[in-house]
Amino acid sequence: MNDHSGNKGRGVGAFLATFAPMFAHRNQLTGRHTGFCPSMLGHRVAVSALWIALIILSGWVTPSDVHAQRLASRSVEELSRELQASVMAADAQALMSQAAESIEIELFGERRFYSRGQATLLLNDLFEDSPTGTSRVIRSHRTPSAAFIELEIASSQNASAATWLVRYALRRGEWRIRELTVEVADE
Repeated sequence: MNDHSGNKGRGVGAFLATFAPMFAHRNQLTGRHTGFCPSMLGHRVAVSALWIALIILSGWVTPSDVHAQRLASRSVEELSRELQASVMAADAQALMSQAAESIEIELFGERRFYSRGQATLLLNDLFEDSPTGTSRVIRSHRTPSAAFIELEIASSQNASAATWLVRYALRRGEWRIRELTVEVADE
């Protein structure tokens, strides 16, 4: 019989006896029985298993999860205020910091996909060409995974107004602008 412990023919008792030193440890200073030998492999395995369990369990709720839940629970009014502040400040960088990596933009009837950097340059040009005067939210709507905001932006140079339609999508716990449409009102 081979029980894989090197104790051929001695049976299960001899196999278990090979592990007995692990459980018969005495403290060197006090002489008291501690029950488990920290220098044995079994201790290392047990400690490793505890660390792995702690890491897995602590992964269920992390600070980033709490931050993501806070971002995901933002109201459409908060998104509208941030959008209006960026547009009124003519701050394309701040506006596009809320955008996804790729954003679909339609300006005056021409629709294309842009990277966040390209969209920032495009909006910088738009803000230079038509400075903003006043803005108001015409309508807004939020679902669990999307938000839609329609802004009316009046130019400070002429009487025309532009309508901004912005679609947000919830991705990885953050609201990101996925689509932006700018239309000029007929005069």
